[in-house]
Amino acid sequence: MSDGPLAELLSEFMSESEERIGRLEQLLLDLPAAGDQQRENLVRRARRELHTLKGNAGMMGLESLQRTAHRLEDATDGLTGERPAVEPLLTGLDELRAGLRELRGAGEPGDGRFAAGGGVRISYSRLDEMIDRLAAQLQVRHRLSAAIGEGRAAANGDDRQATAWQSCQEAWNALDRMLEDLQQEVLALRMVPVSTILGGMRRVVHDEAERAGKQVRFEARGGTTSVDRTLIDAATDVLGHLVRNSVVHGIETPARRRRAGKPPTGIVRVEAAVRSDKVQLDVLDDGAGIDLDRLRAAAEQRGIKVPEDDVEGLLFHAGLSTRVGADLSAGRGVGMDVVLDAVRRCGGTIEVATRKGVGTRFRLSLPLSVSIARAMLLAADGREYALPVSAILETLRLPSGGQRQALEWRGRELPLLDLGRCFGTRTEARPEGFVVVISAGSRLRGLVVDATRGPLEIMVKGLDDLLHGLPGVGGSTVLGDGRVVLILDAQALTALEPTVGAAA
Repeated sequence: MSDGPLAELLSEFMSESEERIGRLEQLLLDLPAAGDQQRENLVRRARRELHTLKGNAGMMGLESLQRTAHRLEDATDGLTGERPAVEPLLTGLDELRAGLRELRGAGEPGDGRFAAGGGVRISYSRLDEMIDRLAAQLQVRHRLSAAIGEGRAAANGDDRQATAWQSCQEAWNALDRMLEDLQQEVLALRMVPVSTILGGMRRVVHDEAERAGKQVRFEARGGTTSVDRTLIDAATDVLGHLVRNSVVHGIETPARRRRAGKPPTGIVRVEAAVRSDKVQLDVLDDGAGIDLDRLRAAAEQRGIKVPEDDVEGLLFHAGLSTRVGADLSAGRGVGMDVVLDAVRRCGGTIEVATRKGVGTRFRLSLPLSVSIARAMLLAADGREYALPVSAILETLRLPSGGQRQALEWRGRELPLLDLGRCFGTRTEARPEGFVVVISAGSRLRGLVVDATRGPLEIMVKGLDDLLHGLPGVGGSTVLGDGRVVLILDAQALTALEPTVGAAA
């Protein structure tokens, strides 16, 4: 069943069933707050979705899924009262999802599909192949551009050669623009709306609030904002962890909220938007906020030194927590270093803002594309490194006057980090060069380098096992001349002490 029309039909069934189960889940979650007339409409729609799902499963010969859908369809009779019992049906939807996962895991077609313009369904693997080819062509484009530049320089006053090279340059400029447009269109095809994640976050809020005996309302904004499909799994895991934290350890119990003068129902909200070349995802709650004093006390007990205003350094430090015990849900300070690691692997950043008694905001920034990125090349001691332009605030010349550890920049102290000392190519800070100002969350650093060039587009590749986990490095790329350079991780670099090297 792995090839041919039947495989296509089964893949189509599974994709449609997953979408249908998602709609069913949202209908069930809407029921508790619905009025009588609206409730009847929601129940009617849920029955229709289940009836169609049951019929489709029967036509595919999937008896187990058919029986589960039939049982859930019968169970909708208990949803008409003022307090509809949605929990059994939500559990049943989880059973249906598990059944679909088993189908994929048993060797059935596992390549997801999405509807492109005009309703044509394209396999994700086919699209990924196109992206890989686009990324690979960047290297050829850079090489050709450099070759044309060298040819024009070698003309050396020969008018005929100069004219020919000028025509070649103009033709290349036109072709490069067309390739750039094609690249953007293909990258746009791999973007999926954030709404595909947000439905699951609403279920997380519902389940955790029920378990903790709290009243929590979930809100979502910006669901049409798109994110690279390859980031969906990581973004879902990170958002799920942060949303779960907001419910379990952010939002107070109804009684405690009343004593604090708050309404008994807390709010957890996810907001999505595109900011420049990033997708920004905010998780906000109106709960108790993070007790930074307790967190600092816990850090001091373990001998951990973190700057007074470095919230991220406290919260994301491995194993640091104010909690005495564990529970079924991840707690603030428990596993948050894993969240940070997941964000960094995606080439993203995360920052925190909190106010005791008022609430907390986690801001997650992810790249629009994980395959292709715009970067500056930084040169230090004969080596080059690529730095995503999204992390760069400004580039300025290093003031003369000897070695220093910090500069005053826009009214703030800017700690300096010499890139050569960071990667073991020199022992002392360089006396002259350039400062590249980078930011990640509330942290700033000035990277001291010999020179910069770019920006240019690069293809992003992972690191092999020997380099995985190297501080300050998030990936690698291949330049047009075939040289491999490291892609710098801005968030990791801003966490380094200015006088401490990242690697020997």
